[in-house]
Amino acid sequence: DVDVKDMTVVKQLDIEMASESPATVNCDVSSVEEFENRIAQAKASSQWYDEHTASLRSASQAVNESRHAKQAEDAHASLEEVLRNADNILTSAQGHVTDEAVWDDLSKLIGEARNRSGETDMGRIGTLMDDLNARMDAVERSNRENLRQEEQARAEAERKAQEAEQKRKEAEAKAKAEEEKNKDKH
Repeated sequence: DVDVKDMTVVKQLDIEMASESPATVNCDVSSVEEFENRIAQAKASSQWYDEHTASLRSASQAVNESRHAKQAEDAHASLEEVLRNADNILTSAQGHVTDEAVWDDLSKLIGEARNRSGETDMGRIGTLMDDLNARMDAVERSNRENLRQEEQARAEAERKAQEAEQKRKEAEAKAKAEEEKNKDKH
Protein backbone atom coordinates (compact mmCIF):
# COMPACT_ATOMS: atom_id res chain seq x y z
CA ASP A 1 0.00 0.00 0.00
CA VAL A 2 1.54 3.28 -1.12
CA ASP A 3 1.01 6.20 1.25
CA VAL A 4 2.64 8.84 -0.96
CA LYS A 5 1.82 10.16 -4.38
CA ASP A 6 5.43 10.17 -5.59
CA MET A 7 7.67 7.28 -4.48
CA THR A 8 10.81 9.08 -5.65
CA VAL A 9 10.60 11.37 -2.60
CA VAL A 10 10.73 8.32 -0.32
CA LYS A 11 13.72 6.97 -2.24
CA GLN A 12 15.44 10.35 -1.91
CA LEU A 13 14.80 10.37 1.85
CA ASP A 14 16.22 6.82 2.05
CA ILE A 15 19.35 8.01 0.22
CA GLU A 16 19.71 10.95 2.59
CA MET A 17 19.21 8.71 5.63
CA ALA A 18 21.81 6.26 4.36
CA SER A 19 24.48 8.91 3.78
CA GLU A 20 27.68 8.19 5.66
CA SER A 21 28.77 10.88 8.01
CA PRO A 22 32.35 12.13 7.87
CA ALA A 23 34.91 10.43 10.03
CA THR A 24 35.34 11.81 13.52
CA VAL A 25 38.06 14.41 13.68
CA ASN A 26 40.74 13.53 16.19
CA CYS A 27 42.63 16.49 17.65
CA ASP A 28 45.58 14.45 18.93
CA VAL A 29 48.21 16.16 16.80
CA SER A 30 51.93 16.82 17.11
CA SER A 31 52.26 19.98 15.00
CA VAL A 32 50.51 23.24 14.21
CA GLU A 33 50.18 22.16 10.61
CA GLU A 34 48.37 18.93 11.63
CA PHE A 35 46.24 20.97 14.02
CA GLU A 36 45.19 23.37 11.23
CA ASN A 37 44.53 20.39 8.97
CA ARG A 38 42.24 18.92 11.65
CA ILE A 39 40.47 22.28 12.05
CA ALA A 40 39.83 22.27 8.27
CA GLN A 41 38.51 18.70 8.55
CA ALA A 42 36.25 19.72 11.45
CA LYS A 43 34.94 22.70 9.44
CA ALA A 44 34.30 20.44 6.44
CA SER A 45 32.48 17.97 8.70
CA SER A 46 30.43 20.79 10.23
CA GLN A 47 29.51 22.05 6.77
CA TRP A 48 28.56 18.50 5.72
CA TYR A 49 26.28 18.18 8.78
CA ASP A 50 24.68 21.56 8.05
CA GLU A 51 24.07 20.60 4.41
CA HIS A 52 22.93 17.10 5.32
CA THR A 53 20.51 18.42 7.95
CA ALA A 54 19.04 20.81 5.35
CA SER A 55 18.74 18.04 2.74
CA LEU A 56 17.13 15.71 5.32
CA ARG A 57 14.61 18.42 6.22
CA SER A 58 13.89 19.01 2.55
CA ALA A 59 13.51 15.29 1.79
CA SER A 60 11.31 14.80 4.86
CA GLN A 61 9.15 17.77 3.87
CA ALA A 62 8.83 16.37 0.32
CA VAL A 63 7.66 13.02 1.74
CA ASN A 64 5.09 14.78 3.94
CA GLU A 65 3.85 16.89 1.03
CA SER A 66 3.61 13.81 -1.18
CA ARG A 67 1.75 11.96 1.58
CA HIS A 68 -0.71 14.85 1.90
CA ALA A 69 -1.13 14.98 -1.89
CA LYS A 70 -1.84 11.22 -1.93
CA GLN A 71 -4.39 11.60 0.88
CA ALA A 72 -6.07 14.44 -1.02
CA GLU A 73 -6.06 12.39 -4.23
CA ASP A 74 -7.55 9.38 -2.43
CA ALA A 75 -10.16 11.55 -0.69
CA HIS A 76 -11.16 13.13 -4.01
CA ALA A 77 -11.41 9.70 -5.64
CA SER A 78 -13.61 8.50 -2.77
CA LEU A 79 -15.72 11.65 -3.03
CA GLU A 80 -16.14 11.09 -6.78
CA GLU A 81 -17.29 7.53 -6.12
CA VAL A 82 -19.81 8.75 -3.53
CA LEU A 83 -21.00 11.41 -6.00
CA ARG A 84 -21.51 8.77 -8.72
CA ASN A 85 -23.54 6.68 -6.28
CA ALA A 86 -25.51 9.76 -5.23
CA ASP A 87 -26.24 10.62 -8.87
CA ASN A 88 -27.47 7.07 -9.49
CA ILE A 89 -29.70 7.13 -6.42
CA LEU A 90 -31.03 10.55 -7.36
CA THR A 91 -31.82 9.45 -10.91
CA SER A 92 -33.50 6.20 -9.92
CA ALA A 93 -35.54 7.81 -7.12
CA GLN A 94 -36.71 10.89 -9.04
CA GLY A 95 -40.46 11.14 -8.67
CA HIS A 96 -40.50 7.98 -6.55
CA VAL A 97 -40.04 9.32 -3.02
CA THR A 98 -42.53 10.02 -0.26
CA ASP A 99 -40.77 13.27 0.62
CA GLU A 100 -39.50 15.41 -2.27
CA ALA A 101 -37.54 17.56 0.22
CA VAL A 102 -35.05 14.74 0.88
CA TRP A 103 -34.56 14.31 -2.87
CA ASP A 104 -34.04 18.08 -3.26
CA ASP A 105 -31.57 18.14 -0.33
CA LEU A 106 -29.46 15.42 -1.94
CA SER A 107 -29.60 17.18 -5.31
CA LYS A 108 -28.41 20.46 -3.77
CA LEU A 109 -25.64 18.75 -1.81
CA ILE A 110 -24.38 17.02 -4.95
CA GLY A 111 -24.14 20.43 -6.64
CA GLU A 112 -22.34 21.85 -3.61
CA ALA A 113 -19.89 18.96 -3.58
CA ARG A 114 -19.12 19.37 -7.29
CA ASN A 115 -18.45 23.08 -6.70
CA ARG A 116 -15.95 22.16 -3.97
CA SER A 117 -13.98 19.69 -6.06
CA GLY A 118 -10.73 21.54 -5.33
CA GLU A 119 -11.13 21.21 -1.55
CA THR A 120 -7.87 20.32 0.18
CA ASP A 121 -9.08 20.15 3.79
CA MET A 122 -9.45 16.43 4.52
CA GLY A 123 -11.87 17.16 7.37
CA ARG A 124 -14.20 19.09 5.10
CA ILE A 125 -14.05 16.36 2.44
CA GLY A 126 -14.86 13.75 5.09
CA THR A 127 -17.78 15.82 6.38
CA LEU A 128 -19.06 16.30 2.85
CA MET A 129 -18.91 12.54 2.21
CA ASP A 130 -20.69 11.85 5.52
CA ASP A 131 -23.40 14.37 4.62
CA LEU A 132 -23.81 12.84 1.15
CA ASN A 133 -24.09 9.33 2.61
CA ALA A 134 -26.70 10.48 5.15
CA ARG A 135 -28.76 12.21 2.45
CA MET A 136 -28.47 9.20 0.14
CA ASP A 137 -29.76 7.00 2.96
CA ALA A 138 -32.69 9.38 3.49
CA VAL A 139 -33.56 9.31 -0.23
CA GLU A 140 -33.30 5.51 -0.32
CA ARG A 141 -35.56 5.19 2.74
CA SER A 142 -38.09 7.57 1.19
CA ASN A 143 -37.90 5.66 -2.09
CA ARG A 144 -38.44 2.30 -0.35
CA GLU A 145 -41.41 3.73 1.55
CA ASN A 146 -42.83 5.10 -1.70
CA LEU A 147 -42.44 1.70 -3.37
CA ARG A 148 -44.07 0.03 -0.37
CA GLN A 149 -47.00 2.46 -0.56
CA GLU A 150 -47.33 1.97 -4.32
CA GLU A 151 -47.30 -1.80 -3.88
CA GLN A 152 -49.87 -1.53 -1.11
CA ALA A 153 -52.08 0.67 -3.33
CA ARG A 154 -51.70 -1.81 -6.24
CA ALA A 155 -52.61 -4.71 -3.97
CA GLU A 156 -55.62 -2.78 -2.63
CA ALA A 157 -56.74 -1.89 -6.16
CA GLU A 158 -56.33 -5.51 -7.23
CA ARG A 159 -58.31 -6.70 -4.19
CA LYS A 160 -61.10 -4.21 -4.97
CA ALA A 161 -61.10 -5.25 -8.62
CA GLN A 162 -61.39 -8.90 -7.59
CA GLU A 163 -64.22 -8.04 -5.19
CA ALA A 164 -66.00 -6.07 -7.91
CA GLU A 165 -65.54 -8.95 -10.35
CA GLN A 166 -66.85 -11.38 -7.75
CA LYS A 167 -69.89 -9.15 -7.11
CA ARG A 168 -70.48 -8.83 -10.85
CA LYS A 169 -70.35 -12.60 -11.27
CA GLU A 170 -72.66 -13.07 -8.29
CA ALA A 171 -75.08 -10.47 -9.66
CA GLU A 172 -74.89 -12.09 -13.08
CA ALA A 173 -75.52 -15.52 -11.59
CA LYS A 174 -78.41 -14.13 -9.53
CA ALA A 175 -79.89 -12.44 -12.57
CA LYS A 176 -79.54 -15.64 -14.57
CA ALA A 177 -81.19 -17.60 -11.77
CA GLU A 178 -84.02 -15.07 -11.63
CA GLU A 179 -84.39 -15.31 -15.39
CA GLU A 180 -84.55 -19.09 -15.21
CA LYS A 181 -87.04 -18.87 -12.39
CA ASN A 182 -89.19 -16.45 -14.39
CA LYS A 183 -89.00 -18.76 -17.46
CA ASP A 184 -90.21 -21.65 -15.43
CA LYS A 185 -93.22 -19.65 -14.19
CA HIS A 186 -94.34 -18.77 -17.70
